[in-house]
Amino acid sequence: MKYYQIHPQVDGHFGRNTVFIDEGARPIQIEKLHMELDSFTGDDIITSIGIYVVTDQLAGILQSAVPKISGISFADVEISKSDEYYWNQTKGYDYAPEQLPKFVWLKVSGEAGVDDFAKPSKGHLVVSERALHVLQSFNLEHCKIKEFAT
Repeated sequence: MKYYQIHPQVDGHFGRNTVFIDEGARPIQIEKLHMELDSFTGDDIITSIGIYVVTDQLAGILQSAVPKISGISFADVEISKSDEYYWNQTKGYDYAPEQLPKFVWLKVSGEAGVDDFAKPSKGHLVVSERALHVLQSFNLEHCKIKEFAT
């Protein structure tokens, strides 16, 4: 099976309510995730320094896939808009929509070349061809994708 590195759009950063376990670990270990958005370009998967957030619609499809998608679990995420987001909104920029979708924290624990989702390799999430096919049925317009050699 082929594997791919994907690098979703960075639309935000850790918010003040994030609870870190180990900020020095790679990927960073977090107990509670708060993501503060500076923009939202509309992709169904976004990132910030080794963490991934997906729309609840994408999460639902990933959870219901048969056979089961390996290497992931899901948790709640707190989403807020930064001052920059609100400023972009006042300017009418399309990457600062009034309404945001509901998001879920995509927790990645798999091993590259074994699982469908694997911990980031050199800053990029590694996914199987099967997982990529599911992801590509959603909006990934700003996501960079390249083949990954296992």
